[in-house]
Amino acid sequence: MPVKGYAVITVREEVKRRLEELKEVKGFSSLNDVIAYLLDRHSTLCRLEAGRKDDINRLYRRWVRVMDGATAKLDEGLRQQYLEAKRKLQAALKEV
Repeated sequence: MPVKGYAVITVREEVKRRLEELKEVKGFSSLNDVIAYLLDRHSTLCRLEAGRKDDINRLYRRWVRVMDGATAKLDEGLRQQYLEAKRKLQAALKEV
């Protein structure tokens, strides 16, 4: 029976070995600390991934604003090349 506030979990031997290795490398005192560390890193990674998409969209909007103004005075052929590149980039961003 675990101590109040704790639970027992079962993991494969290979997973336990890897957790023990990480415990030694990071200097943690328990596997609980290792699991808490991994969960914190996972949360951080999720926030970074979400922020990355927002950053990409913000940079894209800024690029479009600058390029729309810069290409307005180009001849029609170059303007069409820009608009085609812009469409391809928009399609690629929808896939992200």
